[in-house]
Amino acid sequence: MALNQIVLVGTIDRAPERRTTPDGQAITTFKLKVARPTRQEGTPPGVDFIPVVASRRLADVAAGLAAGQIAAVEGRMVTRTHEQNGQRLKLVEVEASSLHAIGTSVAEAGPDSAKPAAADLQSVGASVPPASAPYGDEAPDFDTDVPF
Repeated sequence: MALNQIVLVGTIDRAPERRTTPDGQAITTFKLKVARPTRQEGTPPGVDFIPVVASRRLADVAAGLAAGQIAAVEGRMVTRTHEQNGQRLKLVEVEASSLHAIGTSVAEAGPDSAKPAAADLQSVGASVPPASAPYGDEAPDFDTDVPF
C-alpha cells in the first residue's frame, strides 16, 4: 500500500502567479516558505521553499493569497521531468487539493505576531486547547463516578 499525501503550513514567499492553459484551465503557482528544524544545537533553523500548484477552483483561492501570508496546504507530491539546454531536470512540487489562509500576512501583523491566532488554527482542523478549563477552577472527581 502506498500513500502520497502532504500537509504543510508556511508563509507565501511572493505573490502567487495565475495563468490559464490553452484549454482554459486556471493554474496558480507559488512557493511556500517552510521552516526546517536543525539537528545541531545552536544552529539556526533552515528554510525550504516548496513549489505548490493549484488548479481549477483552487487556483482562484490561491490567486487571492498575498506574499507573507500564512497558509496551510494539503496535497500530494508530484515529480516532473523536462529538458532545458540539453540537460534533463527533475522538479518536485505539491499538487494542492486543499488550501486555507491562516491569519494575516506577517508584514501586516508585525514582528510580534508571527504565530497564527488560535481561532485561525481551529478553522483548519488543528487542535487548540481551550482558553479556560471546562469545569471551572476545580476538576471533577472521576473516581467516585465509577459504577463498579
